[in-house]
Amino acid sequence: MNASRWATGTVLLLAWLVAHTAVAQERFSTITGNVVDENGAAIPGVSVTLTPLETKRSIARTTDANGSYTAREIEPGRYAIRCELPGFATTEVPDVNLLLGKTLKIPATLEVGAVTETVQVLGESPLSDLGSTARGNNIPAEEFESLPK
Repeated sequence: MNASRWATGTVLLLAWLVAHTAVAQERFSTITGNVVDENGAAIPGVSVTLTPLETKRSIARTTDANGSYTAREIEPGRYAIRCELPGFATTEVPDVNLLLGKTLKIPATLEVGAVTETVQVLGESPLSDLGSTARGNNIPAEEFESLPK
């Protein structure tokens, strides 16, 4: 019976040591998310900037074709997350607390911003077709009505 207790105790001690050794080796965390528009459609090419509030050293990512971004192996701490793309209003999450060894999913929705459009006219079109020899004439409604049907 003593051998059985000793074996059980040894197994539990080894399990505890392995678990604490694995936790002690964890140094980084991950932030991931999807960026969509107001209709829920994924937006590719969005610039996602993660800024640690303590160090202010920005980490830049860009959303893929599915609107997803991932920042792996980043230091735990408090972050500001900014998503921007021309034609859309910028979205910011000012304070995210990233814990050691955790993965945070931070989705974002971008709203259509003020779209500016410039039209530049490079030439002028002539008022009449100078190459045509066709003649035109206006027919009053009374004459049109009197035509045979």
